[in-house]
Amino acid sequence: MMILLWTALACSNDTSLQDENNYDFTSTISAQSLTVASRADLVVDWSALTQDLQGRAMDPSTEIDIFTIAILALSQEETLAALADDDLRQSDITAYATLSPEDGVTTATLSEFDFLGNRVIPELDVTAGRGTWLLSASTTGVPGARMLMFFDPVDGGPEVPIALSSDSASLAYDVELEDLVEVTLDGEVVEWSDLTVDMRGLPIRLSDIDRLDLGWYAEDLTALEADFLGLEELVDDLYTTPLTATIDQDLSLLTNGAGEPFGGLTDEGTWLLALRCMACSNPAPPFLTVLR
Repeated sequence: MMILLWTALACSNDTSLQDENNYDFTSTISAQSLTVASRADLVVDWSALTQDLQGRAMDPSTEIDIFTIAILALSQEETLAALADDDLRQSDITAYATLSPEDGVTTATLSEFDFLGNRVIPELDVTAGRGTWLLSASTTGVPGARMLMFFDPVDGGPEVPIALSSDSASLAYDVELEDLVEVTLDGEVVEWSDLTVDMRGLPIRLSDIDRLDLGWYAEDLTALEADFLGLEELVDDLYTTPLTATIDQDLSLLTNGAGEPFGGLTDEGTWLLALRCMACSNPAPPFLTVLR
């Protein structure tokens, strides 16, 4: 009984995050589509990918860890909508191939990709009528795809490179930070078991939350809204931790890039707490709020 009472009292000191504390975010993704020859061992070229989908500068020779080619049972429009809503399901993907390029490399051929450990054979695998083909480039530790584009193998199509560039896709979004209900931090532990919807108003999948960020910014909310997807570059001090199957976190255990522990909130600037899904297709965090 005493143990149960102590647990209840400890939990009562947690700061509980609620749906009303979350920000609002809507987005749409647009992507180019390229018609190419079927059954050809085409070159994939990403040498011109110097800016990613979120508008961030990048080095194409070092920052791409993995390429994925997915063949989907959805149309291109349905695929983009599913990506924006993090609603792309395993059943939507009929096949996929991957490539992990070495540093310094900015081109590869389709035959260098693997279908679950088996090399792609373009003459047999890259054929017309299989569905929607989506090429995406990703970087470990960066949420969402860095860039993506569609390509459509057709019989008699042109044998041209599948070239990813900074213009291959774009992300348009609207964000509202100033209307959320700010959180007054009570104690050192935050918990989010009561959350039911994400930043889009869609059902939130708490099991997908795999990182917590607590950042201090010298800028105010108006400035942060203007460059929202650049928050990780704008942050002046970032405390972060990975999460695994949990719905609470002791903020005193967070550390910044210098290994320094979080020492408490200050009155200056803006403190933002974000619950992130690093594996989700939408780079925006499912939950983000202001701490006071």
